[in-house]
Amino acid sequence: MTWSTSLEMLGNGHICDVSALGENPFMLDLGACTGQFLATFKELRPNSSCMCIEADPNNFQHLLHNANSYSKCTFLHGAVIEGEEETVTF
Repeated sequence: MTWSTSLEMLGNGHICDVSALGENPFMLDLGACTGQFLATFKELRPNSSCMCIEADPNNFQHLLHNANSYSKCTFLHGAVIEGEEETVTF
């Protein structure tokens, strides 16, 4: 498989045109799990600002551990849902 120099394969096979992002993009990761996508994104754009949201308590602890060396990142233990539900059950 041949890739353009501006296209990068990110976590789980997602393809992104990183040249369109600039050098200091903002990335919002909803359902950040344990930080695999964050790690790839920060490798490609180390000066990016990131906000990662993860609802599962166990995954959130792993996320904090795995991402403790990244700068300009905010981590929220919570969920983004549609509707007026106030509880997310695992």
